[in-house]
Order: sequence, then C-alpha cells, then structure tokens
Amino acid sequence: MLTRLNHITLTTGHARWSPRSEVSESFLRELVPMIRECEKHGVVDLPTPSGLMQLSRLEGPGPADQTACWAIRPPGGPALVTIALAISRDAGVDMWAMLHMIEEPGNPRSTRAGEPAEAPWLAVIPHVALALYPDASAWLGDAERCIAWAWIQMQSELGSGCG
Repeated sequence: MLTRLNHITLTTGHARWSPRSEVSESFLRELVPMIRECEKHGVVDLPTPSGLMQLSRLEGPGPADQTACWAIRPPGGPALVTIALAISRDAGVDMWAMLHMIEEPGNPRSTRAGEPAEAPWLAVIPHVALALYPDASAWLGDAERCIAWAWIQMQSELGSGCG
C-alpha cells in the first residue's frame, strides 16, 4: 500500500515527499467520483478558490493502472499545470521522458529526461499561463496531491493493486 508520493516540480527540481495522511478520507470520498468522471469523459469541472477550473485527462505512455496524466485549466483556456503520476519506476520511465518533451518557450526543465525521480512520483509542469492566475499558486500544490491520491484510491477500489 502506498503511503507517500514524491511530489516534484520539473521546472525547478523542487521535490518533497507527500504522505497519504495529508488528504482526509472525507475529502477523498468527495474527489474520487470526480476523478472517475474525468477518466470516463476526459474532463471534469473542478471547483477551486480561483473559481471554476477543469481537470482534463491527457494521453500518456505507460500502463493505464500505473500511470496517469492531467492538465488543470480554466474552462476553454490554456493549461496552468500538467501533472503526471507514476506508481513505479518501470511504469513511469516513458511518462517521465514524455514530460521532458513538452516544449514551452521560457519554461525549461531542471530535471533530466533520462533520470526519473524516485517512484512513486507526482511530476508537475507549471505552464506560463499560470502567470494569468497568480492566486492559483496558493492552492495548486494541494490540488495536485489530492488529485493523485484520489486516482490511487480509485485504482485501489478497482483492484489494480496500486493503492
């Protein structure tokens, strides 16, 4: 059973181990159905302190029950962040490399494509559009972790063995 995630920002290299205990059971019960809807329909509305945002499921390499990738964006707007999750090193090697292929002027990676973080990892790319929503920086880190833990909980309920 997973008890922590290596939460790493690819543009700065900042990493911290995020324990599962940071997300309450009651909040997970509310968030898991939203993650299920996102998995089914590709997008779900996401209420935030900055107003309504959307969580969009992105295609990515790796086993579907071991990796996931999303973008958080305002409805109809550009992605503020891309977040990707890998439960194991082997499952996440291709996802990690893919995250380093996303080109954005003025937004280089501090991490290296061929050197994945210690798994399980939650990798984040803040995009330049985040500058248009300065208040979002206050809540995005928590949202990223909550989304990841809700997806892990959902996979556990499905019997994938990743929770």
